[in-house]
Amino acid sequence: ENGEAEIGYRRIKAWAGTRSELGGVDSNAGNETGYLVQIEARTLDENSTGSDRLIYDSKGTYFVSEDFSSESWNLMVVVKQGRKSTTFTEVGAREGFEELMVSTNDPSGRGDTLKLPLKKEGYLPLALSLMLPTLLAETEATGDVAFYTYRSDASAVTFRHDSIRHDTDNPEQWIHRTSVSVDSPQIVKQLENDGLILREELPGGRFWVPTTVQELTRIWREKRLPMD
Repeated sequence: ENGEAEIGYRRIKAWAGTRSELGGVDSNAGNETGYLVQIEARTLDENSTGSDRLIYDSKGTYFVSEDFSSESWNLMVVVKQGRKSTTFTEVGAREGFEELMVSTNDPSGRGDTLKLPLKKEGYLPLALSLMLPTLLAETEATGDVAFYTYRSDASAVTFRHDSIRHDTDNPEQWIHRTSVSVDSPQIVKQLENDGLILREELPGGRFWVPTTVQELTRIWREKRLPMD
C-alpha cells in the first residue's frame, strides 16, 4: 500500500521471572529473581529477492536482577540465503558495576571476549534500556534522560539520550525520541498512555507498527514473503 514494502516482523515480551529462564546458567544464579525481555525478529534484506534473498532471524533474551546489580543475556542471529545459513551468538554478563563481560562467536570459530569497564553512576542495564520508552510513558515521566548502556551493534557501552513529551496533537499519547549515540539519527516512538508502542520510526524511512499474527500471516502470504 502507498509504495510500502514489508521488510520484517518482531515479537517483544517482558515479564518478571528468574535468571534460569535465560537457559545455560548455573543452578545458584538460576534462582535469582528479576525482569526479562525477549525480542524475536525476522528481517529481509531489501537489496535481494527470490531464492537469493538474505534473511536475518534473531532471538535475544535479556535479564536484570531486581536490584539491577547483575544482568545477563544471550543473543543469536542466523543469516540465511537459499540453503546456506550462518549463526552468530553473543552472551553478556555482569556482577556488580565494575565490568561487563561480552563474548561473541561467529561461524568461522573466531570468538572474542570483551571486558568493558563500567561506572555505576549513569549506567542502565540492557533489559531496562529496552523497556525504557514503555516505562516512561506508563509513569507519565516528561523530560530528558541520558545514560550509558551496551549496544550489540556497536559491541560497546555507548552514551544514549532519550526524551519523552506529551504529543501536542493528542494529549493521550506520548512522543519518545532516542539517539543511541551522539552522532546517530533519532528513533521516534509514538506511545499510548499505557506504554503500548503505536509506531516506531527508524532512519531511512523505515517504521514498525503493531499488528496481529493473523494479519501478519495474511499479508506475508499474499506477498509470498518467507515465513518458514
